[in-house]
Amino acid sequence: MITYPDSEEIVLGSLIKSDCWDEVSFLTEDCFSTYRNKEIFRGIRKIIDRGEKPDILLIRYETETPASEIVDLPMTLDVVPHAKMIREAAMKNALTGVFETLKPDDSVEQMIATINATIEKVLTNREEKIRTLKDATDDVIEIINDNIKGVVRGVKTGFTEFDRHTGGLHPGDLTVIAAASSQGKTSFALNIAKNVAHESKVAIYSLEMNDVQLASRIISSVSGLSSKEILYRSMSNEMIKEFDTGVGKIQDLGIYFDDRSTSSIETIIQSIRKMVFKFGIRGVIIDYLQILSITNKSMTEEQFLGYVTRRLKNLAKELNIWVLALSQLNRKNAENAPSLADIRASGQIVEAADNVVFIYRPELYSRSYPAPFASTSTIGTAMIDFAKGRSVGITKFILGFKQEQTLFYNLNELPENVPF
Repeated sequence: MITYPDSEEIVLGSLIKSDCWDEVSFLTEDCFSTYRNKEIFRGIRKIIDRGEKPDILLIRYETETPASEIVDLPMTLDVVPHAKMIREAAMKNALTGVFETLKPDDSVEQMIATINATIEKVLTNREEKIRTLKDATDDVIEIINDNIKGVVRGVKTGFTEFDRHTGGLHPGDLTVIAAASSQGKTSFALNIAKNVAHESKVAIYSLEMNDVQLASRIISSVSGLSSKEILYRSMSNEMIKEFDTGVGKIQDLGIYFDDRSTSSIETIIQSIRKMVFKFGIRGVIIDYLQILSITNKSMTEEQFLGYVTRRLKNLAKELNIWVLALSQLNRKNAENAPSLADIRASGQIVEAADNVVFIYRPELYSRSYPAPFASTSTIGTAMIDFAKGRSVGITKFILGFKQEQTLFYNLNELPENVPF
């Protein structure tokens, strides 16, 4: 166990003998290694919380610590380095000590959950992010100036209406993409990954397909070949040329896979952290929420999916990345345009997400689009419906879709001319 008892006493003495609480308010009693020091710090904090200035007598009454021990505490005018030192030691002790709490009878998922919870607690307390209203206002002004200049602040998805409505994908945001079966939600997410990877590294977690299958879909979208032709058929010389041309467009993109991350949210979050710190990824795609294993058997499916969605939202904020999470719909009438209530275990997912986006292809059901697109052809098209936008509001627009090539594209661009 790492301890700095002299620095602990200097911090306590400085809190009593000088006005330095604002400088070391990031400390908690867990940063102190002895019961006496914890008790004194706890007493000082109670006194300050009451709006009073801590002195020897008040601390004596609050903690029953002998006055002689309080009087002898040293002080310094430069207390911050000592405070940071003892906080760093406390975090290291928490990380190393978590392994002692693991039980042989615990499942691997339970052990990973315990370790991750400790890591998240340490990371949350690692840096103070206190900002003033002026700090936030300065950022708002910068955003306004960028908007006037036509600057897209987020990462461009490559879909014109999507980027116009949202300004792209933004760090800290969780976007849920939901659709009924065979509507193209995986294809849409992979198209976004392919488009953003030119300027922003992205990690993809698919719980149904491996990296080879995902790569074949991405290659399909840029080569004109179907993924079936790529994986399961003997190619002609012409097809091989098309394949090579497609691979040349995407093989150096910053897209990462981790097939070892199984279906546990704990192992996926652990992998995301590694991807951020090791490879510098700026975005994550998870396909899909409802297939994740429920590790806490006391939760209902809705409670668990709410828990998972909140974890992903908090992770997006903490790591300053964007997250796209795909979701199933739970509907008997899949031929109708979806609504927020149709998301499986919808309540908590919708509440935690910043944006909820539906994909609807009525062509599959020989139906028409709802207003305002009732007269729009459904052949080879899809409606993208922003049903929730925490900061951007709602909107709908139509994209082109080539199913064989799993390719979504802007309607004003011919599929063969879509830029990559």
